[in-house]
Amino acid sequence: MKDFLRAHQTLLLTWTCGLLFALQILNLHSYVVLAVDHQAVVATNDDDAAWNISKTLKTRWWKDNGWVLYGPAYFRLNHSIQYFWGHTADPIPIGAEETWQRTAHHAILTVSLLSVAGTALVVARTMVSVWWMSFLLALALTSALLSSPTWCELLLRAHPDHLFTLVIVGALYLTLRMFERMSEPIWAKLAAILWGVSVSVKMTLTLCTPGFVLLFLPRFRQGWRFLGVMLLAYFLIGFPQTIVLDRPFRALAEINGLSAPPNSASMLHWLEVFGLQLWRPLLTLALASVCLTRARHQIPRASFLRVSAFVLLPFLLLLFKNMLVPADHYAIPFVAMFLLWSAYGLTLVGLRVSLRPVVRAVIFLAVMLAAWGSTPGAVQTQLTVRLACREPARVVYKKISDYSAAGEKVWVDPYVPYVTTGDEARMLLGWEKTWDYYEKGKWTVLALNRGYAQRFTEGSEPSAYTKIDIPKWNPVREFYSAFKGGDLARGPHGEVFYKVYQNDCQHEIWELAKPQAPFSQ
Repeated sequence: MKDFLRAHQTLLLTWTCGLLFALQILNLHSYVVLAVDHQAVVATNDDDAAWNISKTLKTRWWKDNGWVLYGPAYFRLNHSIQYFWGHTADPIPIGAEETWQRTAHHAILTVSLLSVAGTALVVARTMVSVWWMSFLLALALTSALLSSPTWCELLLRAHPDHLFTLVIVGALYLTLRMFERMSEPIWAKLAAILWGVSVSVKMTLTLCTPGFVLLFLPRFRQGWRFLGVMLLAYFLIGFPQTIVLDRPFRALAEINGLSAPPNSASMLHWLEVFGLQLWRPLLTLALASVCLTRARHQIPRASFLRVSAFVLLPFLLLLFKNMLVPADHYAIPFVAMFLLWSAYGLTLVGLRVSLRPVVRAVIFLAVMLAAWGSTPGAVQTQLTVRLACREPARVVYKKISDYSAAGEKVWVDPYVPYVTTGDEARMLLGWEKTWDYYEKGKWTVLALNRGYAQRFTEGSEPSAYTKIDIPKWNPVREFYSAFKGGDLARGPHGEVFYKVYQNDCQHEIWELAKPQAPFSQ
């Protein structure tokens, strides 16, 4: 038996550590499933996530889904998983359409989970040459990454950043291999393909544009060929949506408009964001460089310096962005690139411990589990945030559904659960509510969100972001001001609304007062 174990030690360790990593992923997936819901309920506290569910439902491989900032590759992957899964993640008995939306949400969040685990594994394989040690390091890195509230939020929120992160980390790994083996052109082609695919997941790669120039300095001829393969991969993976060349740049210009000139506060905030997302995984890599068997890499000094500039430049560009909207997640992909670059650099230098490999690995795993755990506490914390107001949202959703079924015309605010498949003539989401637009629709029921209304009614004027998003905000302010206090609201043309429902999650339902029928003798 001893001889058998000794002869098959590596195989047994690989299967054991791989199983531990798989069990960690399955445990995290149990949290993912709890976060799943249909589009209307998700929209209660995350309109962006609800939008991603909607686009996943509409996406097909053969057509344009009309959305460019989150590229077609992201939605096509999500929809493909959704299609083959059928109706899943349905612990609550609801309608067929809502169940199908839950399946889309389930697919999106599962892609994010597998992307985090995949990113951890790519970084681990960059540093460690033995597979079973790679699984242990990937397990520890997954915990360290998800200890960050921002990484954890994007795990349980329908968003493309984790998939984008996995793709660019893989592309960076292939880029390093390209410089290691310049005589083998396959690595350059594979790296370029993956960089091209990354743009078809999310347009954030534009922050790396100056880095690509430095990456191929002074080999501009090779750089043009590299760019050509990137563009070809981008067009093919997103065809026919990628035919429209100017639309991504127009969308990026709109996003760039949501920023102000940098100041000391914004710079300090970004430094804090970088630090909070980096310190745990960097400590994990530092301990791994001592305890685990490192891979051997050989790369020319000049090439490594160019890669270093490529990795660090996005941090500098982010440092000079003062975003008017929450943007901490912008750092996620570049943090992962920095981690892979660090893992690669630690293989070139570092301490070595003379203990047996298994003993070193056990010490590493014990320290990491004690520090971060297999499932960080941030996962449960973020799940609680995601589930806030879900039950009240279902109550509001039922009320709005009943109004629609009764023939009422319902006008809803953002962050209010409404029937997403309803006829727009009778069920409409409005971001810019005004009395003039009300006159066109003659809505009989208004489902409002106090928090959204306060964007226009609180203070002397709205925030800079709100004014950029809705330049003609004064008529919107006038509309919401009528509903600001009390249980009765009057419109400029004699309309009278009564508040018939409100909850602690800032939802309100107002009914139009119907004229009394004349008294008949």
